[in-house]
Amino acid sequence: MFSSSPVDQNDKLLSLLTAAGFSKREIAKFQQDELLTGTVESLTERELASKFGCTIDASVDDVSHVFLTTQRTIDPSAFQVGSMADLGDLQLEPNRWEVAKMYMSGAPELNLSPHEQSVFAKCKVADDVEGTIREMLKARYEKYLEIGLEGIGEYSRGKTTYEPGVELY
Repeated sequence: MFSSSPVDQNDKLLSLLTAAGFSKREIAKFQQDELLTGTVESLTERELASKFGCTIDASVDDVSHVFLTTQRTIDPSAFQVGSMADLGDLQLEPNRWEVAKMYMSGAPELNLSPHEQSVFAKCKVADDVEGTIREMLKARYEKYLEIGLEGIGEYSRGKTTYEPGVELY
């Protein structure tokens, strides 16, 4: 993506990645087609933090517009939802079994809805948990593409249920 981009497009892409919070080290790894791994910390207990990089078949200007200026909806024609195979390399790390047990017990720090907690409670092994995460990630992404911020589902922390799709809208 970087090597085939004209210089001005490459500069825009670097600016976009910087604005998205990627460090110079992460951008350098991304330029070498290396997978970025790590942990993203939430600033508050209500914040759902995520950070990702991916290849998108769209111009840098279109991507910049979608991620930096669009507030409620995106043009679904700019993106295509992949297949479950695209999430095939997803693994729980580190301490795979310990993380899987967190999902199976519905640990509050995972921001799961009551329905998701019940689905994970039925899992018996880490492979089941990873497969369920893949399915849920794809469903969440499809819902977000379909209706924007309102598509962000609820989650529970303890006895409180939060609805970021409503709160952010």
